[in-house]
Amino acid sequence: MTIETDEQLKLRIAAMTSPKSDTEPKYDLFVASNPQKNDDRNIVPVYKGDSIRSTRYGDSNYPKFQELPKCIYFYYCRINDDGRLAVDHYKPYFKPDKTGIKADELKNIIKALAYNGRPSTTNKNPPLDQNTNFQNLVWNHKSYIVIFMDEEYWKLASQNDGLDAVYFRETQSGPTQYRQNKTFYDAIDLELKLKKSGGQGSTDVRTAVCFINHMKDDQGDDLAEDPYSYKFDIFFRAEFSNPIAGERLTIIFDPTGDNQGPPLPPP
Repeated sequence: MTIETDEQLKLRIAAMTSPKSDTEPKYDLFVASNPQKNDDRNIVPVYKGDSIRSTRYGDSNYPKFQELPKCIYFYYCRINDDGRLAVDHYKPYFKPDKTGIKADELKNIIKALAYNGRPSTTNKNPPLDQNTNFQNLVWNHKSYIVIFMDEEYWKLASQNDGLDAVYFRETQSGPTQYRQNKTFYDAIDLELKLKKSGGQGSTDVRTAVCFINHMKDDQGDDLAEDPYSYKFDIFFRAEFSNPIAGERLTIIFDPTGDNQGPPLPPP
């Protein structure tokens, strides 16, 4: 595993995103892989394509990207009491009136989804999806994608680190072509002050990343029937109980996901 300061990680990511690089340098990096992806262990890819922080919605230079998402795909991450990692998927969230979700509504909705995701919430709305652990990701709607970490000392990488929380990589795996990012944009980092689990009244801060899946093909048009497959890395930074000079542990989840077009309207 790699123990790095924020500055060391920032420099390494900059090297990996270099457009002139055509190799995949090896590092002793811990990759929290799904079981079928163990061949990726200790390989740090070169990231290509657009940053999720690039702006599309609200920018008149991109008229095809101006539809406000009406739904949220929410992924809830936590460390269970037994020390094991849990990643819960939820059915897509829609507002009661099925209208677009505005930027000034997002934070409160995401906080409500975070509370809904906690194990103490038994009557879940939206309900849990059958899939877990970032497996079998399929998106059918133009949407916000939210990854939320319900731990005080595990945080998603953020702009404060000079990093994106999510990087997409272009690669071929058998018959599957994983594409560069030309559809996931408008990312924001969130720090959410939530009540601590257990109902003691005190609060602490949790992190999340939220970005828009515009459901576009590589030319910027709405996706047709053929699915687009993506492979991406989610960067977490975990604190030590006795950190030295700001060192934190870098942990990467490396799922895949499919945009299944054409984009569906709200149910």
